[in-house]
Amino acid sequence: LAQGAVSASSQLARAAQAWRVGSVSNMASVANGEPQLSRPSVPKAALDMRRRDPAKSESLKRRAPDPAAKKPRVASSNFLADLYAGLPAPDPQKDAAAKERAAKTEDKTVTLPPIDRSKVVFLDVDGVLRPLKAGGFAAYQFGDGEAAITCDTSDFIHASVDALRHVVMSTGAVLVLSSEWRRAQVMREGLDAHLLQNHMHACVGATTTAIDRVLGSGDPMTAFRKRRVKELDDWLSKNPQVEQWVSIDDLDLTVGDEDRGPGDWKVVDHFVQTNDQVGLTRRGAEAAVKILNGEKLQPQVLKVQPQRELL
Repeated sequence: LAQGAVSASSQLARAAQAWRVGSVSNMASVANGEPQLSRPSVPKAALDMRRRDPAKSESLKRRAPDPAAKKPRVASSNFLADLYAGLPAPDPQKDAAAKERAAKTEDKTVTLPPIDRSKVVFLDVDGVLRPLKAGGFAAYQFGDGEAAITCDTSDFIHASVDALRHVVMSTGAVLVLSSEWRRAQVMREGLDAHLLQNHMHACVGATTTAIDRVLGSGDPMTAFRKRRVKELDDWLSKNPQVEQWVSIDDLDLTVGDEDRGPGDWKVVDHFVQTNDQVGLTRRGAEAAVKILNGEKLQPQVLKVQPQRELL
């Protein structure tokens, strides 16, 4: 009996030790010597709380997460399809109609200054808003008496369009088309649409196309430039309300001053020349603003003139 009591006491001591340290090793049976599953280890603080307050012990059990309840997240094999499942199917016809409406709608979020018809910008296009293409006017399928077929503004230089808008926003000046684009209605309409889309008013008019070049009197390009000056002169003579004006062109129009008499206005005082591949720059736009505000500047003419032939 004494031996059995000692053995049982030893077994109880070992079981108590295993309980305290949370061991999961086999525990000898206290009664029949068969191994039993060990109970999950319980932190000492939780044991002390349970002994002191059984109600808190039960609350602790309720708050403890159930490991069996945690399930691994499985990523959807068709996540995008699930995300956009409620959207209607694409409608190419409606999409095209929406793009067309947007292209025809002037952005009303930009407030333009009041129009000041006493200030005029004579606007060239090729070499000012877009690069001058090789081949001259024939590349655009228009010219003196030749009809345009299409109008493509996709190659307009964004920085040059922004520079022109700066002139308009700073002065309220109106735009008068002096470019060869004025010779065909489809080209004029395409340009006006592009101006509207870029927060500017459409051109209020264009210079005359009724003046012929004086041929057989020297360089055809010089004759072309002098004719353009005469076209400006004609428009100004019919619009006496104009007090300040500027011509923005990639051609050097100051050659027209050779035919000006004493007391006549000089092109050089109202002119900004652009590089035909760069277009109108912000610096050129600032010069145009100053001219429209009545300032007299140094000649805004390129130091090196491009070599060009008129086709």
